[in-house]
Amino acid sequence: MSCFTRRGLTRHIRSAHRGNSQGTSRNNQGEGDGTVDELSRAYNSPYIGDAGSSDGVWRERWMRVVQLGGKQYDLPSGRTGYEFVDKLGQEIELLVAGESPSERVLVFIAIILQRDKAVKQAKDIRITLQQRIKLWEAGEFVPLIEITEEADKKLKRSRARMGDDEHKVKVFHRLVLRGKVREALRWLTEGGGGKILGPRTELDSSSRTVMDELKDKHPSPINPDAQCYELPTNRHARTAFATASAGHC
Repeated sequence: MSCFTRRGLTRHIRSAHRGNSQGTSRNNQGEGDGTVDELSRAYNSPYIGDAGSSDGVWRERWMRVVQLGGKQYDLPSGRTGYEFVDKLGQEIELLVAGESPSERVLVFIAIILQRDKAVKQAKDIRITLQQRIKLWEAGEFVPLIEITEEADKKLKRSRARMGDDEHKVKVFHRLVLRGKVREALRWLTEGGGGKILGPRTELDSSSRTVMDELKDKHPSPINPDAQCYELPTNRHARTAFATASAGHC
């Protein structure tokens, strides 16, 4: 059994989707501090400063996987989680022994944990992961990658539909009728996404900017009357004034 922690696995999973498939250009960085030796020892291969000539089959598979969105399940607890960690440990042992390239480990993580739009319940997720692990052990690598690509396409189509206002209203209405108010509110708040707007960003065809909207929402400042700074003279008035002021702090 491998000794990976769940937090450590998260880092491994994210490393499978760096979003940069280009090789590292040759440079002098790290060549004088032992980094090159550490990398060569870790990957059981000489440092050559670029993408290299690793296993062409697995590099091609990795190139297909790395283009995906990288939406993956959190590793479930229990037997399924242990099976995944154990299998991952075996893949890393093959890498260390020089029997498989590093791309194989990254492909394993990406395709086993790929999120499927139709699989949401915890029980179904565990069953799906177990089925994928069995396919991996049977050497069905290409079918697994095709399943991963299809699942990623469905997620992308789902995210694209989130921008449709009419679709948002329909989903919100359906969730409310089912009594799922919390899910309905989450759909509205999380589904739309968004971005940071600058003060001069135009919001519509009328050329109104963010600054124009903010000015409309905030009234112009005024100078208070001098009597606002005068304290009452009698004791009862001072008590009432202090009470009212404390209530508005």
